[in-house]
Amino acid sequence: MKKRLNKKKVIIVILIPLVVVFTLLTVIIVEGKKHGNSSNEEVTKNKESDDKHDINENIKNGVSDIKKLEVKSVEKIQVEINSIQSKNQEDKSNTNNERSKKIDYDTLFENTVIMGDSRTESLTEYGILSSSSVVAYKGRTTVKAKDDVSTIVDLVPSKIIMTYGMNDLQLYSNSDDFTKSYEKLIEDVKSKLPNSKIYVTSILPVQQNAVGKEPKFSDLEEFNIALESLCSDLQIEFMNIETLNSKYYEPDGIHFRADAYPILLNLMAKKANL
Repeated sequence: MKKRLNKKKVIIVILIPLVVVFTLLTVIIVEGKKHGNSSNEEVTKNKESDDKHDINENIKNGVSDIKKLEVKSVEKIQVEINSIQSKNQEDKSNTNNERSKKIDYDTLFENTVIMGDSRTESLTEYGILSSSSVVAYKGRTTVKAKDDVSTIVDLVPSKIIMTYGMNDLQLYSNSDDFTKSYEKLIEDVKSKLPNSKIYVTSILPVQQNAVGKEPKFSDLEEFNIALESLCSDLQIEFMNIETLNSKYYEPDGIHFRADAYPILLNLMAKKANL
């Protein structure tokens, strides 16, 4: 009987420490989980707080940018756009001028003669072309130009570029009379130089201040339309020369500055395949 009691005591002595240890482990694990969950919740809260801060900062920056744009008026923005466009145009112009300096126009136009009035005469006055490539005089009209045909014949050019019309605007009251006179000049040249190819340029416009002094210049567009139709009928090439920037005109609004001529000659050379 005593032996059985001793065995029970031994078992109780062993079990009690085990229960205590198990209980302690359970408490430690539970507390650990609580602490871990608490830490995770804290991290999550911190992250959410940071995200909200970033969003608020972005909103503030966006509002600031909008306010800056509001301060800039449409006029100021347009001024900036115009400034950029002007700079680009100036760069393009400078590039064209640099290219023009490298071109030997005397050689390029050595077999070509340009006929015209004072605006064409300036090609020799500025030393851009030699007199063997230019037959032009101040005040020349399609009527007076007939006096120059013999000079053209002596030069025997392979190509002839006619640039009349500015003085004809003041001479003729309508485009029909103008084209009839121009046709006679063309036919005269063709009959004496049948192997020369003839080109006719459009009448380059004048500036508004010139139109104010001479109202007949306002008929320029009508004359050009009639001139293009004439060239089509005669089967000769019409050179529609682009309008020049106002900065290339002299103060009178009619004649051209020296730096305008390389641009005009480049256009002529391109259209005449020189």
